[in-house]
Amino acid sequence: MTLSFAVAQTCPLDGPRTFSSEQRHAHDFDVFASIAQNLATISKAAEDAHANGSDLVIFPEYYTQGSLDAIRLDIAIAGTIVELEDVSASSQPNLSPFPTSDNEQQEQKTSRDAWAQHVARMYPETFNSTHPSSTTHQRSNDEKDLPHDESTATPEATSRNLLNVAYFIQGGTGEVIGRYVKKNLWISERQRVSPPGVRRTCPQTLAKQGVDLIIAPTYWLATDSQPSSKAYDPPEDYEYQLLQALCYSRAFETETVLAMCNAGGDDARGLMGGSGVWMPFKGKLHGEEYASKTTSLCFYDLDLSLLAVARNTYKIREDWKTLPLERQA
Repeated sequence: MTLSFAVAQTCPLDGPRTFSSEQRHAHDFDVFASIAQNLATISKAAEDAHANGSDLVIFPEYYTQGSLDAIRLDIAIAGTIVELEDVSASSQPNLSPFPTSDNEQQEQKTSRDAWAQHVARMYPETFNSTHPSSTTHQRSNDEKDLPHDESTATPEATSRNLLNVAYFIQGGTGEVIGRYVKKNLWISERQRVSPPGVRRTCPQTLAKQGVDLIIAPTYWLATDSQPSSKAYDPPEDYEYQLLQALCYSRAFETETVLAMCNAGGDDARGLMGGSGVWMPFKGKLHGEEYASKTTSLCFYDLDLSLLAVARNTYKIREDWKTLPLERQA
C-alpha cells in the first residue's frame, strides 16, 4: 500500500491577548484578522498539496488561531485548534466571519460584528480589561500516557473550559470524520486549556488497533525548558534534538509511520520547526529539507509494506498481546 500526503510546517499568527474598550468599539478593528490570515495560509497549502496529488495535508497545533466552504478540495486535513467545551451551537452566530466571495462585503461585516459580540459575551473578563484573566487551570499531578481508555471525572470542568482538539476533515465533503481531545497537556498549556473528562488513547493504543500512520500535530517551542535548563548549559538546539529523538522512538516502539508537524519560521517566538516523517529502518525521511526552521510544505509517497517487515523483526506489537496493561506503558 502506498500513502501520499503532505506536511505543512506553517507559522501561525497569534491574535491579541486582550482588547481595550477603544479597540473593541473601533470601526476598523478586526478581532479575526490573524485567524483570517492563518486560514489563507492553510488554504494555499491545501491547494498546493491537492495539486500535487496528496490525499492528506497535516498542519501544526494551533494552526488556525495561533497559540492561544469557499473551495472544495479532494484532500483531507488534520490539525488542532482550541475550542470551548460543551458550548451549544445555537448560541453562536449562524454565518461565517470570513469572506466567501468579493461581493459579500456588507454581509461579511454584519457577520463579523455578530461574532465579535458573541466572543465578547463569552469572555467578558478579556474584553472589559487590559489584563489577562487570572483564572488558571490547576492540575494536581502529571499522569503519563496510559495504553488504555478509561473514563475519568473532571469535577472542575465547566462549559467555559477550553479544549485542545485535533480534527480530521474528509476531502471533498468537508465532513469531520475524526476528533481527538488532547489530555496530556504541556505545562504552559495548563493555564488556559483543560484536559477532557475522558482519558484518550496514546500511541501504543493506536498501534494495538492496527493503525499504520500516527499523525502528531504539535506546537513545540525552542524555549519550552527555559529558564530551568539554562543553568545546565544545554546544547543550543536541545529542544529540537529532543523532539526529533521522541518522534523516532515513537515510530520504532509502535512500528508505525509517525508524521509530526510543528510550527516554525519565527525564532523570536521560539517556533523551531523540525517537522517530518519517521519510519522503522528508515529514520527521518526528507530530513535535510526540514533541517531549517522556515515554513515549508513537504510531500511524501510512502510504501507501507516496510512496516510488516519491521513488525516481524521487532515483534513489539506481538509482545503487547501477551503483556499485562500496566507493563505496556
